[in-house]
Amino acid sequence: MSYSSFAMEYSLKVEGHQKTYNIHIEHEKAEGNQKLAIIAHGYMNHCRYLDVLKENLKSLNYDVLCYDLPGHGKSSGKKFDIDHFKTYALVTRSVIAKAQESGYQKIDFIAHSTGTVGVTELLLEQENLGLSRIVYIAPLIRSYLYKLSYWSWRLGGRLLPRLPVRPLGEVHPEYLEIVNSDPFYPRSVPNHFAGELFSWNDYLESLNRVSERKIHILFGTRDTVINTQFNRYFFETYFPAAEIQTLEGSNHLFFHHNQNIREKFFTRLEAILN
Repeated sequence: MSYSSFAMEYSLKVEGHQKTYNIHIEHEKAEGNQKLAIIAHGYMNHCRYLDVLKENLKSLNYDVLCYDLPGHGKSSGKKFDIDHFKTYALVTRSVIAKAQESGYQKIDFIAHSTGTVGVTELLLEQENLGLSRIVYIAPLIRSYLYKLSYWSWRLGGRLLPRLPVRPLGEVHPEYLEIVNSDPFYPRSVPNHFAGELFSWNDYLESLNRVSERKIHILFGTRDTVINTQFNRYFFETYFPAAEIQTLEGSNHLFFHHNQNIREKFFTRLEAILN
């Protein structure tokens, strides 16, 4: 079948919790498509890292909208930092509202790691986002070795302005190629981000609300970026309607781990979306 398609890039101005951000958006459309997938990347990445996900979704007849998180890619803000985690919710709400102006019959939201933060907070604040399906890939609540990281930060680590980026473990060759050609990829990241993550966890604990929204969640068994055990407990407790799956052998990157895990992941994703 032949059809016409086009891609557009633009910037969306969003008032964050303390600062104003210009959020970079990439929107690919194909003639006749009535469904949209909004996709959000994880920490230290940007939309280019989601190209393989985008192509898979396009094969399922989705239009695709990707946005760079604040401080990432072509979005404004201090690189790999955030003024406050609530800004992720404000940005996500604005991006969804902008997408809804296009009149799609169905909008799904698919996010990896830090990209899930905004929707998580909005749902716990009981907002109706008008989304058909929500899919989380290795969602961030607590990071790996969270308590050790927290106390290290409290006992002096917060005095360090930056933290080194860990070496890459096993990754797909395509991911390594993107990293090596990425002018934004860091060797170190601001320590302030860790402090905001700890503050956000305190906020979630004080919020103590339950969302009845159904979401689909995938965790990997070899993830050393997030605290999988706690995060699974969190979603089982505060999102009782969540459908949680485990992808055996996957690290935090899922579709960027290796070819075998990539294929298994996309099989799972297509089953969720169909």
